[in-house]
Amino acid sequence: MKNYSFYRYHLIELHLSIKLIIDFLEPLKESNPEVGILLTKLNLIFTEFDKALKKKKISDLTAEKKQADETQDYGFLSWRYYVESCLYQILNPEYKAPAGRIMEAIKRHGYSLQNLSYSDQAAASTSLINEMEQPQFVNDQTTIGSLDLFHAWTGAVENFQKVSQQKIEEQADDDTEAAHILRKEVMFWMEKTLLRIEDMITWTNDAFWINLNKKIEVGLDDIEAQVKARRTRRKHENEEIEQPG
Repeated sequence: MKNYSFYRYHLIELHLSIKLIIDFLEPLKESNPEVGILLTKLNLIFTEFDKALKKKKISDLTAEKKQADETQDYGFLSWRYYVESCLYQILNPEYKAPAGRIMEAIKRHGYSLQNLSYSDQAAASTSLINEMEQPQFVNDQTTIGSLDLFHAWTGAVENFQKVSQQKIEEQADDDTEAAHILRKEVMFWMEKTLLRIEDMITWTNDAFWINLNKKIEVGLDDIEAQVKARRTRRKHENEEIEQPG
C-alpha cells in the first residue's frame, strides 16, 4: 500500500478520499461479498463524518476532547520513546533487560496505539496499563526510571476518558460528533480498508483486487498531489510574509 499522509489532510480532503474509496467499492459489493464487508464500516463512519462536516458545529467540549486526545498520544509516545532509548544505554547497560521486557509488552498491546481509533486505543491503553501495574513491570520501570512518564501518560488516558464521557452526556440528544473529532476514525478505517485490499492481492493475486487497488490509488494520488501543492503554497506564502520589507 502506498503511504498517504492523511494526517495532513484538511477535513474536506479526507471527505473526498473516503467518498472516492466508497464510490469504487459500492458497484462491486453484489458480486464480491468481501467488498460488502469492507463497505459496512466505511459507510457508517462516512455517514457520521458527512453529517458532522455539513453541520460544522464545534463546541468547547469538542475542542477539549481533541486536546485531551493529543495529550494522551504525546504522553504514550514520550514514555515509549524513553523506554526504547534504554535499550541502547551505554552509561547504564543494566537498563537493557528490563526495557526489553517493557517493550515486548508495548508491542503486544499496540506499538503505535496512538494511531488507533478512539475505541481501539482506549482498549489497548487499558490492557497495557493493567499489565504495567504488575509487580514485575513496576520493578522494571523503577529500575530504568520510567515511572514518572508512565504515570503522566496514564493520567492523560484517564482525563481523555473523562472528557469523552462528558461528550457522550452532552450529546444525549444529538449523536453527531464534530467532524474534526471523527477525522481519526476516518483515517483509521481508510487505512484499514486499503490494507485489506492489499492483503487480498497477496493472498489471491486476483486481477479483480489488483485492478481495484490501481483505480483507488490513481484517485488518491490526485488528492495527495493537491494536498502537497496546498502545503507548498502555504509554505511559500509564509516565507514571503517573514521576509523583511
